[in-house]
Amino acid sequence: MHAQRGGYALLLGSGVSSGVGVPTGWGVVEALVRMVATAGGKPIAPEQDWETWWRSNYPNTALGYSTLLAELEPTSAGRRALLARFFEPSEDERENGLKVPGPAHRAIAKLVANGTIRVIVTTNFDRLLEDALSAENVQPQVLVGDAAVQGREPLQHAKATILKLHGDYASLEQRNTVEELAEYPRATTKLLRRILDEYGLIVSGWSGEWDAALVAELERTANRRYPLYWSAYSEPGALALRLTGASSARIITGLSADLLFPDLLARVQALETLAEPSLSTAVKVQRLKKVLADPTRHIEVRDLLYKELDDLRVELRERPRSLDHEYEFGEEVNALSARVQPLLQLLAQGVALDRDRQHTALWVAIIADAMNARVIATGSETVGWAELAHYPALLVLRAGIMGAITAGHEDVVIELAGRPRWENRLSHRRGPLPAHDVLHYEAVLDEGELRQLFRGRPQGSHPASRLVRAHLRDVAVSLAGETGADVLLHRMEYRMALANRFLLPSDLDNYWVPGVPSGLYLADRERMRNQRMWVTDDFLRSDTAPWAEVIGGGFNDKINELDKDLRELANGMR
Repeated sequence: MHAQRGGYALLLGSGVSSGVGVPTGWGVVEALVRMVATAGGKPIAPEQDWETWWRSNYPNTALGYSTLLAELEPTSAGRRALLARFFEPSEDERENGLKVPGPAHRAIAKLVANGTIRVIVTTNFDRLLEDALSAENVQPQVLVGDAAVQGREPLQHAKATILKLHGDYASLEQRNTVEELAEYPRATTKLLRRILDEYGLIVSGWSGEWDAALVAELERTANRRYPLYWSAYSEPGALALRLTGASSARIITGLSADLLFPDLLARVQALETLAEPSLSTAVKVQRLKKVLADPTRHIEVRDLLYKELDDLRVELRERPRSLDHEYEFGEEVNALSARVQPLLQLLAQGVALDRDRQHTALWVAIIADAMNARVIATGSETVGWAELAHYPALLVLRAGIMGAITAGHEDVVIELAGRPRWENRLSHRRGPLPAHDVLHYEAVLDEGELRQLFRGRPQGSHPASRLVRAHLRDVAVSLAGETGADVLLHRMEYRMALANRFLLPSDLDNYWVPGVPSGLYLADRERMRNQRMWVTDDFLRSDTAPWAEVIGGGFNDKINELDKDLRELANGMR
């Protein structure tokens, strides 16, 4: 699949969506029959056979969506609303991950986004694949019915094509009875035959139990030019064995769709890593600048950053959970910083150049995923070592905030500091907690280790700030130049102080506020005027409206109160 991008099509059945609570087509028919019976004053007992009930009460009416919906709702809008309950999630279902794209849908969407898959044939009525593709900024052509098939864009020209053989729940043209599934319309059959003939095929979540027309077309192309892979969670049934035996297919057992497709995605991505030459950070940044402003290339923006993030995930996943040898703090923080430098540059430049704020959700996701890259062990961990796994995310957050400051986007600063969340389920603190708190100096960097690291060096105060600034120096220079780098770092640390003081979540229990982070922005005496911190004056000259909105009433008084606390903290540090 890696070597032949777009050369394989997918054939997906109800097993791809059943894991997230979407009923099969026949399951919906059963529910509708029971609704018809109840609406008519003749409810069906749980142990009663609903098909027998239908034949007894409607002996001359075919059992299908159209007749059932006609009994329950006279208008097309009402019928769509009636069906929506089976396929569209309620608020509770959404919160519990039901009727929303699952791991299989998301992995398939990524395979489409990177060009590995371009054609999907499905018997499902739901729109989970379309939703997952939309999240990847891919808009497929969705073919439902012969009219759509006849007016389609050629397969080779479309970014993605979904052929919905049995219809869509909102189209009211579904196929679900034995009679309806015995034969497809002419244009649909012609396109299906072309796909089965010209593409390799991966089958998942489909048993073929009732789909006579689809089974017939697969048998018709038994002497396939390209391979067929059939995935089944349990041992395949007699029909599956017949179809795979006729075409010398490869059978994959023991994998649900939610396991198969994420694994396939990981393998393809691993091969991409081997195939692509390593690019310098400067080249990556130039590529980002080139694609950032083009709304048709948003996927490339995301891929550039997530390539770096995926590498970080691998490194943190393979990192030992605890240490049997002497803890080399300085060596470890330098190694983690070096690993994340390309991501810091990409994120900072991306945020700074995102003038219309088109990608703010992506920047937030990058910070959240950098925090979630930390692996929480179920056994014992060396505490300082475990917390240091958040050091790359600490740098990522601050790099993003520097980019937002450079762009003059204080609203984006607030989003980056407060929206990404992370929860340590083994901690007594109940989360998820916001990024500015999770990635506080005191929460990530061990104070004793920092003192040891800076022991005997001149100007050893604010060791956490000095360490972080050293690792962010190149990013600051790339944004503000050599002469403006220190000022930008000061401004960033002051925003972190604002976040820790004012972006306190109201929905958390046992919330512990570690206090505003100290740093070198407090120690720059030459920049103090009239007993006010220069960074405060600098902040008040910027667009403070977003901060005023989150801080609320008494904005100036609260800023002055923070300013007083910072001066007292600075005096205490001196």
